[in-house]
Amino acid sequence: METRERAHRETFRRLGIFFTEEQLVQLDQVLVRAEELDRTPLAWLGERAAANTSKAILAELKKLDILRELGVAEWDLSTINPNRLKFLAQLGRKATSQALQRLAHARRYPIVAAFLRHSMEEITDELVELYDRCLAQSYSRAGRELDEFRLTNAKAANQKVLLFREIGRLVLDPSVSDGQLRQTIYRHVPADKLLAAVEECDQLVRPLELALVEVEGQEREMEFLTNNLCWSAGSVADLYRCRWQIEVFFKQIKQSLQLCDFLGNSANAVRWQVWTALLLYVLMRFLCVMSSWNHSFTRLFTLLRAALWRKIDLWDLLRFCGTAGGHFRYLATPQSAYFPGFA
Repeated sequence: METRERAHRETFRRLGIFFTEEQLVQLDQVLVRAEELDRTPLAWLGERAAANTSKAILAELKKLDILRELGVAEWDLSTINPNRLKFLAQLGRKATSQALQRLAHARRYPIVAAFLRHSMEEITDELVELYDRCLAQSYSRAGRELDEFRLTNAKAANQKVLLFREIGRLVLDPSVSDGQLRQTIYRHVPADKLLAAVEECDQLVRPLELALVEVEGQEREMEFLTNNLCWSAGSVADLYRCRWQIEVFFKQIKQSLQLCDFLGNSANAVRWQVWTALLLYVLMRFLCVMSSWNHSFTRLFTLLRAALWRKIDLWDLLRFCGTAGGHFRYLATPQSAYFPGFA
């Protein structure tokens, strides 16, 4: 018991270094019932989203705003052991506001502070997960709507083809004279039905637009097929360019980072290998930006793999190879490329 009390006092002493009186008052306010929330902020922050909706995302964002106003993101709790912080946060989640208010300062403030910091991390992770789920639901819903749209257009197009076939037969019928052609068509196809079909054809027809795309410094005219008639040709070309960058990304991680073959068969093994490859990709892209690398991703990967087990500074390595800050160039003299005594 004495050891536990000593741990509480030591934790409070380390927190008291950077917690002012005003911040301690704010921690006490977390335990007081708020009228706009109809409960205490402690209970409100401990609640998790019950549905994958935009309303739930907004509610979680509101929690993050409250935590930022309290300055939780700027708190430096590195002086406390992470396991200790996790233990205190669990106490804050399980305890009621009344129970925490009855505790001494040396116990109450560390628990509330650890709970707020842990809540901010959990809410941030939950926001990312909620966004991914909402995005997946939107993508699935958009796929169903696209299938319905295509089915509707296919049925409409088929009806127009049947109508055109009927009108074409009447036009090509030699027994129908030119003067009787209009009346004959209207007898088989009423005027209002024909007018509705023409108006619907205006919606089905896809206008042909040409986009000027710069390829290797030269502008070329290219045609892109799309089912979105609201976007301009330039927007469609930009989206196609972005899509191509995604294809290049998959090619790089599959070929250069050897992600086409997995070392394990379990879900956890595959997950670890994918995350490791993505982490390496981000680090290499950061290296490209910092070193102004102007060459291919494969070339950089080959260079780093060759020097992986050597104690070499990466920036010096790139400068030595003549590939940092400019295009490729040989730093050695032409004479050094030949063996002495050989022509």
